[in-house]
Amino acid sequence: MRGLILAGLLSALVPGAWADMTLPPENAHWVLQSMGGEMVDFDASLDLTTPGKVSGKAPCNSFGGRVEGAWPGLSFGPLRMTRRACPELAQENAFVMALRQVTQAELRDDQLVLRDAEGNEMVFSPAP
Repeated sequence: MRGLILAGLLSALVPGAWADMTLPPENAHWVLQSMGGEMVDFDASLDLTTPGKVSGKAPCNSFGGRVEGAWPGLSFGPLRMTRRACPELAQENAFVMALRQVTQAELRDDQLVLRDAEGNEMVFSPAP
C-alpha cells in the first residue's frame, strides 16, 4: 500500500497530474476526521474515484462537482447538492463552505489533507 501511495505522490509532483492521476481504490473514498484542527462529530465523506470529479456526502445531503486546477493546487468547482434538512445542517454548511475554499491538497501519513488559502485544514482518512 505504501508503494501505491508513493507512486501517487510522485505523480502528484508533475504539473497538471491531477487530471491524469487515479488514486488507488483504497484511497479514493475518504472520510472527514477534522476541520480547522478540531475533530468532527458528524459524518462527511469525499469520493475522488473519477478523475476531474468530486462527490460525497455531507451530514444531510449528497454533493458532486468538478475538481479544478492541478495537484497540489486544486479547488472544487461549483458543487451541486440535494436539499434535505436535518439537525446537522450547521455542520453541513461549515463543511461545504470549507470545501468551496480549498486551494491545495496533499497526501500525508495515509491521509488526504485539503487546505484553504489561509492554511485551514480538512483531514480525511481512507474510508473503511
